[in-house]
Amino acid sequence: MSYYKLQTLLDHIEGAYAENTIRAYRIDMRDFIAYCDRLAQCPWPAEPDTVATYLLDHVNRDLKASTIQRRFNTISAIHRLSHITDPTKHPEVRLAMRKIKRRLGVRPEQASPINHHLLERMLAVCGNNQRGLRDQALLLTAYDSMCRRSELVAVTVSDIQYDLRDNAMLHIRRSKTDQLGTGQRVPLTTRTVDAIDRWLEAAEITEGFIFRGINNKGELLDGINSGQVNRIYKRLAKRAGLGDEEVLKIRGHSMRVGAAQDLARSGATIPQLLTKGRWSKVDTMYRYIQNL
Repeated sequence: MSYYKLQTLLDHIEGAYAENTIRAYRIDMRDFIAYCDRLAQCPWPAEPDTVATYLLDHVNRDLKASTIQRRFNTISAIHRLSHITDPTKHPEVRLAMRKIKRRLGVRPEQASPINHHLLERMLAVCGNNQRGLRDQALLLTAYDSMCRRSELVAVTVSDIQYDLRDNAMLHIRRSKTDQLGTGQRVPLTTRTVDAIDRWLEAAEITEGFIFRGINNKGELLDGINSGQVNRIYKRLAKRAGLGDEEVLKIRGHSMRVGAAQDLARSGATIPQLLTKGRWSKVDTMYRYIQNL
């Protein structure tokens, strides 16, 4: 019954929240419901003691503090969206979170940067076949625009636009910090536009998503997902000569981290960094450049 109730709520809020947010709500709340079912406890509305015990149990499950914090946030959000008392406000739940953070720490592990030097090495091993042309266009667009993975996979042919001086711009229709879809435009270099054009011509793409998956038969798929972007980065980093441990640290955010650090090295100001990376908070931006 709880799973049906959860799906009904998620269907109700669809369109008001980002897809990734709703996906996280579904995954986290289903985990909490399963935990409560094993203990014959009500997950919704939940008792504060149940939530506190659930969160503390995560310490023994080898999960990061950030994951536990996300599940805390999910339980809070689901209760608030259901217009019932939020158990995470209770002192016992807050105390549990303090214990968890003191034990596990709260500093998130930063993705290893793909800076300009590593980018050039990855571009050099792409090849000139269809997959290689796709990867070149993907890498250069990601570096130029500092797109998050969700933004990158959503780019369409019509999103490549030109200003009055014929400068190429990428129209990012929606982002993590622009949930209402106001839209932002970021410049693209000539090199990046040329790479996109070569890929589109080779793949015979005239509309729809620019970046597509390619199956083992060499057939083009309708699009590409965020997980595939992560795997492309890792595959090319390994081919470029990075060791296994270094490749493990390459993630979907690696391009944003590397581009941000390159900008900081070049003398970009804080407002310029915030604008280019489309961050709404200075402390978030600092996490990207703290290891310079």
